[in-house]
Amino acid sequence: MGTSTLASSTPAAAPPRRLARGRAPRVSPTQGGTRGGRDSRVVAGAADPSASLPQALLDAVSKKFEDDVKGVTSLFEETPATYPRPPTLPVAGNTLDIAQGGHEILLEWALEYGNNPAGVHEVQMLGQTILHVVDPKIARELMVAKSNEFPDRGVSAMAKFFREDQAAFVNTSGEQWMAYRKMGTASVNGSALDRLAGKVAERSEALAHAWRRKAEAAGRLGGDGALALEIDMDTATQAVTLEVIHEALFSETLDVIDEEPDAVALARSFRRFNEANQDLLNDFLQLYQRFDTPDAHRRETHRARLRAHFDARADAREALIARTGNAKDAPQDLLTALLSARDPATGARLTRDDVNLTLTEMMVAGHDTTAATVACLLTLLAANPETLHRAMREVDAACDALGGRLPSTVKEVAELTFLDDAMKEAMRLYPAVMIVVRKADDGVGGELGEGRVRIPEGAGMWISPYVMGRLPHLWGGDADDTRAFRPERFEAFRAEGAKEPEAFMPFGGGPRVCLGSRFAMLEGKVTAAAILRDFDLELTPELAGKLAESKGELPISYAAGLMSFPEPLRLVATARAASAASDAR
Repeated sequence: MGTSTLASSTPAAAPPRRLARGRAPRVSPTQGGTRGGRDSRVVAGAADPSASLPQALLDAVSKKFEDDVKGVTSLFEETPATYPRPPTLPVAGNTLDIAQGGHEILLEWALEYGNNPAGVHEVQMLGQTILHVVDPKIARELMVAKSNEFPDRGVSAMAKFFREDQAAFVNTSGEQWMAYRKMGTASVNGSALDRLAGKVAERSEALAHAWRRKAEAAGRLGGDGALALEIDMDTATQAVTLEVIHEALFSETLDVIDEEPDAVALARSFRRFNEANQDLLNDFLQLYQRFDTPDAHRRETHRARLRAHFDARADAREALIARTGNAKDAPQDLLTALLSARDPATGARLTRDDVNLTLTEMMVAGHDTTAATVACLLTLLAANPETLHRAMREVDAACDALGGRLPSTVKEVAELTFLDDAMKEAMRLYPAVMIVVRKADDGVGGELGEGRVRIPEGAGMWISPYVMGRLPHLWGGDADDTRAFRPERFEAFRAEGAKEPEAFMPFGGGPRVCLGSRFAMLEGKVTAAAILRDFDLELTPELAGKLAESKGELPISYAAGLMSFPEPLRLVATARAASAASDAR
């Protein structure tokens, strides 16, 4: 229904309907066939009708062999570089460098090869030319002014994070993408923000209470006799963000923090599902698409558990809407929006597959990335006691002004300006996403920067928020200061009249900017505020030793482009003395 016009009235307009999908069968190495509607690798031309059957078969085999040879030899042909490029290997290009070095090698390349008038350098990935954009002006032109000319086409790998063919937010475009985006945006913006801010405050307080109970049960005391315990900060923040996004999507409490068994099992499946997806995204040969690899099997096992959870809630919501006859009588969340959406041209509903996969994307994007950011923020604060105590003083003052309670509305949270700066500084150094991808369509090239950058036909383009946040010439020129965690730099930018530096782009930009960016900032600040109000934080001796060895760099990686932690970020949380805030509770 690509030519239909989207309706904006209730019921919500559905994305133009797609054909029903199912998982394509994996095959043995000797089988042919098609996958996802795509033809096999080679389709031989029509045989000469006058030829004998053996001759026709021989011609077909010969043509296939010729095409295969051409395909293989093309991988070994070195494409001349238009812009500076790191040394490449035959076939692989720079793929192995990226697989082994990731964010660190990208920064190294940007510093060595990106300092040129064009503001880009080349990368070769399995024969494809990639332009790594390191000039923020060029990057914003690509994401904003040229968003239609060079859309988000480079997401075939990211689409695998959710399913093999297409994904609602990640791998759609045009009317279909816009319809999904409108529904997703409404669930975490506007009037939903205040409701969700209250939920974040409630669940963050539940987390603090749970820590106190565990410390009391363990009988562990800090150096001054206060209750204390070691916390895996990344796991703890995930519990809060998962509960809150579940509330946003389903208007239903998921009690992971208090360890309700079904909730804990769901959280575990989400973690295993994400881990399997990340492993699959690192499978450059895409073997999982054709074979039942262990990672593929693990992903399908946990996906089935998530689908069962979503299906149960969708069934109950549909029954409620059927009883009342009006979707407005149901909770106004994303689940209701998806179930009541209709194609304006045909009246067709979204398939249950569409609903489930959209919810999966929102659950992943709505809790994993924010949890990782908050974990980094709190670890950086613990590593910088002076900055930590300034943030704690701001939180104490805000809570005292509210009679002891946490800020729990958009307006109240906006008063936490230093905590806002600290969270932005954490995202500058450790953005949740390593690369924003754009791609020229096959046979289509173009230019950026008034001709400074020529884009080869079909080329991919990378913008790395991680690299942009660490190039010294974009942040004052001093390399040591650029590597340092210093939230005051954002205060200085505001004093100069800039809301945010041009190179600060952790949420991407343009039409594809993260739809939950405002919610992520609010959720991160409220979660951090609840912890800072009730606990002092310090690094464990083990983590302190590792940071000393790494010159302050947190032990992170980007598995398939999304931030992850090879080992837990463990902090010591020591209960603070009773205050007006705790007395009020």
